[in-house]
Amino acid sequence: QDGSIHLLVDSTGLKIFGAGAWNAHKHRRLNERRGWRKLHVGVDGEGFAVAAKLTESTADDAATLPDLLAQIDAPIGRFTADGAYDSRGVYEQVGVAGTSEVMIVVPPKRGAVPTTGASDPWRQRNAALRRIGEIGRQDWNRESGYRQQARVENVFGRYKHVLGEGLRARDPDAQSAEAMIGCHVLNRMLD
Repeated sequence: QDGSIHLLVDSTGLKIFGAGAWNAHKHRRLNERRGWRKLHVGVDGEGFAVAAKLTESTADDAATLPDLLAQIDAPIGRFTADGAYDSRGVYEQVGVAGTSEVMIVVPPKRGAVPTTGASDPWRQRNAALRRIGEIGRQDWNRESGYRQQARVENVFGRYKHVLGEGLRARDPDAQSAEAMIGCHVLNRMLD
């Protein structure tokens, strides 16, 4: 092993519990919008959360990637994410943080077209588009190993099942600490 990791990233929403949600429930104002935050998590190939960040619900998934990559000490040998990370910036950031032969598995958006004169690692996206055209998206998902993305979905399932679907803290800094402690607890349980 060269010390590199397989990084899988995704995000999920966490409700904010507090007086607003309690009052809406008490007074049966269920149509009122409740606040929520987005938890972005990077998971290694074994299912351990190696990076996490809590953001506003409107935060772009791809824009939080630099914060997740900054938390990882090992080089990335393989990167897997969903279509929200299909951008040239993501490929370039992972290329810098990864090994010289980093493999990036991100399904291109529907209707995407190859880029002429693409260089590594962006060239991998062109190869994915070509292969999807040959065998179809479902077969590409299986062949490329994209289905391993389920590992990060499992982390979200464990988080919400064990710790609940929401944040109890009201202050944004305390909410962030609560989410990071939750990820640490899940890692301890998995260990």
